[in-house]
Amino acid sequence: VCMVFSGHYHPGGYAQRAGIHFVVFEGILEAPLDSNAYAVVEVWRNKALIRAYGVGSSREMLFE
Repeated sequence: VCMVFSGHYHPGGYAQRAGIHFVVFEGILEAPLDSNAYAVVEVWRNKALIRAYGVGSSREMLFE
C-alpha cells in the first residue's frame, strides 16, 4: 500500500506515515454553483500526482 484516499472532510487533509500517503479529499458542497470540483490522479512507478480542479488541493506524492 502506498496511498489511501478517502473523503470527504470539508477542509481536506493529508498525512504521510511509514511511507504511506493518506489523502482526504475536500468536501465539494462549498463549491460555487457555476464551477467544477473534481480531481484526477496520475500514478507512475515512483510517484502520484493529484490534479485538482475547482475547489481542492493538487499535490505530488513521491513513493519510497
